[in-house]
Amino acid sequence: AFPYDAYTRISAQDADALFAHLRSLAPVVQANRPHALRFPYGTQAALAVWRTLYFRPGHFEPVAGQSAAWNRGAYLVQGLGHCAACHAERNALGAVREPEALRGGLIPMQYWFAPALGGDTRPVEQQVRLLQSGRSADAATLGPMAEVVLHSSQHLTAADLEAMAVHLRSLPPPSRPAPTDAALVVPLRDQGERLYATHCASCHGDDGRGAGA
Repeated sequence: AFPYDAYTRISAQDADALFAHLRSLAPVVQANRPHALRFPYGTQAALAVWRTLYFRPGHFEPVAGQSAAWNRGAYLVQGLGHCAACHAERNALGAVREPEALRGGLIPMQYWFAPALGGDTRPVEQQVRLLQSGRSADAATLGPMAEVVLHSSQHLTAADLEAMAVHLRSLPPPSRPAPTDAALVVPLRDQGERLYATHCASCHGDDGRGAGA
């Protein structure tokens, strides 16, 4: 749940700054809740095996020959932004495949496909606007990405958003289309049906034709 596999790329200076900010927050009285992971996923032994197989501690290394903006964008995308947590494929044990490629991936448990981020030829300013406001001239963020804009990317500086756009534009276009099979569409439709029944049907009717006042 916590993206430490991406945060390992964060510089010591930024990690210290995050820690200093967290320590400045007012304490709250909140009992920790036990996790609800089924066996063996909730055991330290399972975590140790997973870390041995897939976790590689390290830090971000600037790429020689790339601009300062590109490297700043790569640092934000790969580390603090942890874009690969949604926009990259995962294997059967939940490990991210090719985190720097960002070729698109199915978000676990949400039946939501995060698209590939490469191959975008829109102007940089449109990409910046999308990350800053959730809308651009020809696109809008939905679902989990709308939450990212609300809680995260809208607060970034214009320079950092532009750096992210510069880096993302350099990624190759996706090699395959987004999935449209029943494994993705049917659960998403069922989820939408439940949401409609809970929040909409009382006014708009079960069939969407409206209901009398």
